[in-house]
Amino acid sequence: MANIIEKIRKAINEPYRRIDKVNRQCIPLCLLSHTTSPGIYALGLSCYGEMYFGFEDAQDALLASVKEGTAEDDPGQNFIRSLKSLGNLQLSRSKRLDDDLSFLCLFRRDHILLTAADSHITSIRKYIQQRIMEKQHRLLAYAFVMYSALFNGGKVVREMLVQQTDHDFWGLPDLPEAHADLKSFPWPLSFWDVENIQVGFKELIIEAGRSLGKDQQEGVNKALVIFSLCSKLQTR
Repeated sequence: MANIIEKIRKAINEPYRRIDKVNRQCIPLCLLSHTTSPGIYALGLSCYGEMYFGFEDAQDALLASVKEGTAEDDPGQNFIRSLKSLGNLQLSRSKRLDDDLSFLCLFRRDHILLTAADSHITSIRKYIQQRIMEKQHRLLAYAFVMYSALFNGGKVVREMLVQQTDHDFWGLPDLPEAHADLKSFPWPLSFWDVENIQVGFKELIIEAGRSLGKDQQEGVNKALVIFSLCSKLQTR
């Protein structure tokens, strides 16, 4: 029987390829060959950042709600407890996003970040929070899709950010060499700094998926909604 990762991958195969293709086409437009400022990059990062902020805010709230001494056969609490192990992997992006965007705003005053006029983008954060808090098992789809993006397509992005720019472009005294692992990125690239823990991450997602029971299919369906939100961001 297929595990939840296999089910999600099958469901999102086509939309993932479509979104990934557009992202790879857009990223060079944010870099030195097309612009002298990382302002466009900052805008794109702040847009996608709304999705990470949304689901990580909900994740923090749910994890904080776990009650000590809850019955072991409580499926809801068992699911949340199984997700707590994800926190030990230090995958959270919210602080990194805040730090990166703050650095970029101080370095360049010409950045076009999200404003009140971008309510259709900023509302995504609230939408994600509400949907997850309504049905907590939806969190699993967001965690898998959004963090998998760092392990998979994110590697290509990291290479492009380093190889197609220089340290002056990012306002840095020095820029790390494009090593194979590309770790320890400073501001404003710390969002892309991720450990090689993909195997352990997948194991935890599969374990959490088992605790969902009959709700597992909705988690799979929610993964498709995530790519619908990504499409809206790309039309910004």
